[in-house]
Amino acid sequence: MWARAFRLLGIVVVSVYLGYLIGNNWVEPEVVTVPQPPKITEVEVPVEVVREVEVIKELEVVREVEVVKEVPVKLRHFGNVQELKDWLQQVDRRIRLKANSEGIIQLQGVCEDVAMYLQDRAIEDGYKMSIEVLSRDEYHRWYGEWLNEGRLHAVNSAIIGNEFWFIDFSSDKVWLAAYLDDPK
Repeated sequence: MWARAFRLLGIVVVSVYLGYLIGNNWVEPEVVTVPQPPKITEVEVPVEVVREVEVIKELEVVREVEVVKEVPVKLRHFGNVQELKDWLQQVDRRIRLKANSEGIIQLQGVCEDVAMYLQDRAIEDGYKMSIEVLSRDEYHRWYGEWLNEGRLHAVNSAIIGNEFWFIDFSSDKVWLAAYLDDPK
């Protein structure tokens, strides 16, 4: 306890002595006005020309957009096989490729692209038309050839009366695939 008291007493003595020294050497502060620096409005900076470029012409970006064609509300089946064949003759055979949302144009498997194209044209003209996928065995049954292992083939189909017709637009082949009811 005495040790602590002596420590505190020592701190007080040192503080009083420092106060005495500072008080005797105290200098009254002097107020000095500093002039304002001049405002800089321009600065000259040396510039090195790295490369000169000539602008020839500004380009205008034009995007092609698909215009949606009105489709009849009620789609119908072909009335007979001749109507189907006549319609196929007048269908535009130039397949129009469209870019996807990333701007990429792809024609991957030709048969499914052709089948989807023909289905779109049929719908635009008010007809019902589906897409069918033929297995390797079905392809052999209808074409007499074998597809490579693991491959499939897409064709279109249409119902005419009680008949189910297949259409392969890329090979101009139209054939009766099945009867919906007993043909008797």
